[in-house]
Amino acid sequence: MYELGERRPGYVCLRYNAQAFASAHNHGLADFESFFGGLEIVPPGVGQAEDWRPGATGLLPSAERVGQVLVGAGQLCGPA
Repeated sequence: MYELGERRPGYVCLRYNAQAFASAHNHGLADFESFFGGLEIVPPGVGQAEDWRPGATGLLPSAERVGQVLVGAGQLCGPA
């Protein structure tokens, strides 16, 4: 779907959504983190899929980019 040289914000999502059954959304990191409301975000945290490895202690900061894929993991916290 991604065409080299294409840098218009939202373009990849628009092209994908025009052809796909399920919609894609390009959320920013802060917006994506808000989806974990009520959960404790566990290491390595929330970030770019290509930089995320289970068991790692953290992520290096990555710049947002067109067509990014964000991932994260959370757990319920509170009395056992």
